[in-house]
Formats: sequence, C-alpha cells, structure tokens
Amino acid sequence: MYRYAHVWPAGAPMQSVAFFRIVRDAEAHVVVDPTGKRPGRGAYLCHRSACWEQALKRGGIQRALRVENLFPQDRLALEQIAHELEEAEAAEAAQGVAHIKS
Repeated sequence: MYRYAHVWPAGAPMQSVAFFRIVRDAEAHVVVDPTGKRPGRGAYLCHRSACWEQALKRGGIQRALRVENLFPQDRLALEQIAHELEEAEAAEAAQGVAHIKS
C-alpha cells in the first residue's frame, strides 16, 4: 500500500514513492531523505525539475520546512539535484525523439 500526498507546487496527488522527501534537521540544515525515515520536519517534491526550480525560486521549501533561509551549502545541493533532474529529462526527451525518427 502506498501513501498519497499532494506534491508542491503541482498539487496533483501522487504516490509517495514518486517524489523526494526533503527534511529540516535539528540544526536547521535541509537535506534530501532517500529513506523517508529521517527525523525532522519533512516536505515532498516530485521528480520534475520544474517543481524543484519553482520551489527554490519562490521559497516554497523554506515555507514548508519553516526555516528563514537555506544555508548556502544546502541550497547548492538542492540546486544540483534540480540540475541533474533537468539533464535526465533532456536525455529522456532526446531518446524519445531518436526513437521516433528510427
């Protein structure tokens, strides 16, 4: 059985296995929680780079996790994940185009 949650910012219900859990720890650092079991206040983001970019740009992560500002190293790590997701989406799209052409 899967849990369902509304993913910010899309708002569409998705299975909980379909998104990343981000956690604010006791020292107010924000990290990705791949296990989903790390203690601390959590929020969820889907695997689309647009969701990550919007959450970082508009401060949605800070609001959801109730932190004033992200530590620079935390923001950099989250931006890196967004960039990696964007690259994966581009590669997937290119693969789809190549498949259509053949």
